Amino acid sequence: MIQKNSLILRLKTSKYFNLYFLLFLIGASILIYWRVFSLFFYQDDFDWLYQAWRFNQNFTTAFTYRMSNFFTPVINIYFMLAYKIFFLNPIYYHLANIVLHAINAYLFFYLLQKIGYKTQWAVVASVLFLVARYPVEAVVWIGAITILIFSFLLLLAGIAWINFLKTNQKFWYILTILSSLLVFITKEWAVLLTPFLAIIALLYNYKQEQKISKKLFLCFIPFVFLTLVYLIFEASVQKSSVLIANQMYGFGIHGFKNIISSVPLVFLPIINFAKAFSTFWLGASFAFAGVIVAFTFYYKKYDLFYWLVWLLIIFAPTSFFLRWQFVSRYGYLASMVAGIVLVIVADWAWGLSKKRLFRVIIVGTLCTWAVINIYLIQRMISLTYAPIYEYNKKITADLALIVDKLPTNRVYFYDNSILPYFLLSKISFIFYQKDLGKMYILTDEQSCPVGESCVKWDYLEKRLILLPQK
Repeated sequence: MIQKNSLILRLKTSKYFNLYFLLFLIGASILIYWRVFSLFFYQDDFDWLYQAWRFNQNFTTAFTYRMSNFFTPVINIYFMLAYKIFFLNPIYYHLANIVLHAINAYLFFYLLQKIGYKTQWAVVASVLFLVARYPVEAVVWIGAITILIFSFLLLLAGIAWINFLKTNQKFWYILTILSSLLVFITKEWAVLLTPFLAIIALLYNYKQEQKISKKLFLCFIPFVFLTLVYLIFEASVQKSSVLIANQMYGFGIHGFKNIISSVPLVFLPIINFAKAFSTFWLGASFAFAGVIVAFTFYYKKYDLFYWLVWLLIIFAPTSFFLRWQFVSRYGYLASMVAGIVLVIVADWAWGLSKKRLFRVIIVGTLCTWAVINIYLIQRMISLTYAPIYEYNKKITADLALIVDKLPTNRVYFYDNSILPYFLLSKISFIFYQKDLGKMYILTDEQSCPVGESCVKWDYLEKRLILLPQK
């Protein structure tokens, strides 16, 4: 298929291939997400900017602050440093997300190589992950870098673990433990670490046609122990979680339905359709999973089965939300699985026939899937995210015109805008260095109290206004 002196072969055998491929992924990621550079800050981004200012005032708060009651000092330190370097320029924050997404694609490629997949197919799988539309929110939303950083550390732990399995060197085992410790203080998804390492071990032994040794089981025990300690710790602190108190999260049959229903979405991201026809989609999802399982065992592609199990595990922590279903950013790791699943099927099809037309169809199918996803990313950024970012930018600019007229003890706010009311005070503080004090919420039916300052979003004029005092 590849001529001896072809450019592809020379690149593949070059000692600089990994560097070339990483640079290619970064460039491709920037080209795919170029529209993001014109965007402002999203909802929770303002909260992270405010907290980042606090972290820079007192470094120790980066180790004590708990966003949504989760212990995430690694994320806190990132925003502390990012704020110091980028300050309030959203372009650099977006660039960091985009570049880290490309680095994660490269680490995924490297991990697949280490497991035993051919270089050319590992390249294809990582590129398919890079262009996947389903997790677009994780890249577009600055605050969602929590997922990107977590995935980065998880992949590092997986690569160190694979190297330990290959070499049996203590260095790689220690590096796996250190990476794992960072995972546990990065994001609540840390519960995925132990099953991830187990799946990686199963995949590696399957590709190398080896049996799992007793020594491997013993080496695996510390990670199980760390996970149990983490679960006990989080269970003790999450009793007071807002998510649980407000019945946003809870265990039930809905979670298992969401897990199954999420599987096809990483391949066919028609989220609105899945929500509108949930019963039909659930049935189709079971059928889809059944087809994959049947294909796996009929053609003895057992690595495909391991990846499917990992896909189901990935969605487990986030599928028990009662209010949010099929959230884009929660499919970030799952989109890696989509890439390798498509590659396994393509590799199988590739071996069925050596006819050029047949193989052109395989390549064309993968390219078509990639192009459609890139188009959907552009569409999502332009039609879904850009208007909200522009709205936030307008509110921030409007606030500059009235902030000097607002008192520092309390402000009344008509909660009729997309932007949550509690972020208004943080925007005022980080952009204009003015603390608005306590925020009081008014409904459209309520009048502004006599002698008080009341802020409202004017839908007709599309601007934030300060109502005249009575």
